[in-house]
Amino acid sequence: MDKVEIENILSSHFPRRDTYKHLPSEEDWKAFEQYFGWKASPTFRAFMEILPMYYFEGGILQVVCKDGLRGEDTIIDAYETEEEIGEWDRNMIPFYDVGNGDFYCITKSKNDYHVYYVYHEDRYKEIVAESIEEWIKKLPDY
Repeated sequence: MDKVEIENILSSHFPRRDTYKHLPSEEDWKAFEQYFGWKASPTFRAFMEILPMYYFEGGILQVVCKDGLRGEDTIIDAYETEEEIGEWDRNMIPFYDVGNGDFYCITKSKNDYHVYYVYHEDRYKEIVAESIEEWIKKLPDY
């Protein structure tokens, strides 16, 4: 799935922001991938680069790895916070904070391309999509 397809889905269901900031740079992606020891798929990268341009319910976590993101959570912040709380599956990479403590996550496990919904109460993981592409297509239904 390319940026045009992703943008078509998002623009047909979500209002576009007039201004936006903190679009991830190549430097941010390198730091992100180094931190997790995992290479993001082209679709995930495209989605996370387009996402800040639209209004969403809940909290889209930022890829940006720079200091100075006051009031904006990054994926790494959320990951480290959940690890500190305990019982977090280290293979789960949260990218969307639902707002009640639950997250949508991708996994850095090899050959596992599912998108998971992770419940904060008991860390139960539920597969909600077979891939990030399927999840993006179903996004308007969540």
